[in-house]
Amino acid sequence: MSVVSPGFIRDAGIFADSGAKPPLGMGTASPAQVGAGVVKAIERDKVEVVVAPPQVRAMSHFALAAPSIGIRAQSGATGQRAAKAVADGQPPDQP
Repeated sequence: MSVVSPGFIRDAGIFADSGAKPPLGMGTASPAQVGAGVVKAIERDKVEVVVAPPQVRAMSHFALAAPSIGIRAQSGATGQRAAKAVADGQPPDQP
């Protein structure tokens, strides 16, 4: 079993589907990079493959080292704007 950690994906997934932009400065990975990460995980029997850009990796490591600060940062104004943009871009409920 492997875990592939892609971070924010451009051109596919929740941000692309909703029309929202990932938080500024976080960087993105392409669907092809994620696919290559999956292939790497399978071929090399890796437990974890991180595809995310360096700034996302750094933020993740920081959040692991200081969870309370990480949670506050993610739930702050930037995180709230990103979540709202994704929610606003979802299609209305279908009956």
